Amino acid sequence: RISGPEDVEEVVAATGDAAWRFPCVLKPVKGAGSYYVRKVADVDALRATLAELQDSLRQGLMPAECSEAGMLLEEFFDGPEVDIDGWARDGRLEFCVVSDNRPAVEPYFLETGGVYPSQLPEAMVRALERLTSDVLAAFPGYHGCFHFEARVNLESMAIMPIELNARVGGAECPVAVEAVTGHWLPGVAARLALGLPTPAAPEEAPRYAAVASTNLHVFETGTLTECSAEAVDEAAHHLLVSLLFGEVGRRHVPNVGSASCLGILAAGGASVAEAEGRLQAAVSL
Repeated sequence: RISGPEDVEEVVAATGDAAWRFPCVLKPVKGAGSYYVRKVADVDALRATLAELQDSLRQGLMPAECSEAGMLLEEFFDGPEVDIDGWARDGRLEFCVVSDNRPAVEPYFLETGGVYPSQLPEAMVRALERLTSDVLAAFPGYHGCFHFEARVNLESMAIMPIELNARVGGAECPVAVEAVTGHWLPGVAARLALGLPTPAAPEEAPRYAAVASTNLHVFETGTLTECSAEAVDEAAHHLLVSLLFGEVGRRHVPNVGSASCLGILAAGGASVAEAEGRLQAAVSL
């Protein structure tokens, strides 16, 4: 945990230890949507990036408590990132589904969408499910939905847990999970909170075998002059999510996590290829 420059100097003193390896990831202790997350290559970059991000947090859109909580410095684990969404009852995992993230835009780790369910090898998916169960076991009595993130190495089969969020996943997650599993996570969360049983089987049949999503980014600074989805036929493209956040006339600043995302689209299909094709057809409009 990094609170200020003095903590960075402790890292500098520890770099002779093999346990400290760069690159690393610097991110707020409290935050969401990859706000102010940065990959740092060495100690000099860490010093400069810490000062920059702390200043941005103080002046940015996040609540004051986010800047006051400080930063985390994490080991960088190279490999595909996955999400695991589901729920646990009284500390025991009852359901989860693994999905694949598209490669994030580094060094800012901008989220770019994903694919539901995961297309990783079955052995890796099962390993991720076991890890999820083990992580939940570290929080005795956990009762509710969760959004767990991890990275994987497909050669070594190693897995690096990133974070466990005690909530339903954001953006397209609830809609996409329901589309491919039939489970509506916000409804499950409500049932768990009320002490009601959760469905052993989906209340609705899955609508699609796969869902593909994308986050819309423009990597230029300027004033937004147009942001419209009028040309997109949501039904024809099987869009489950079609959200645009851009405001015409507002100044756009790229590379600030979800704050710089201009929209999210997600499309369903009978296969990943079909879902991806529908999604790309909608984006191209």
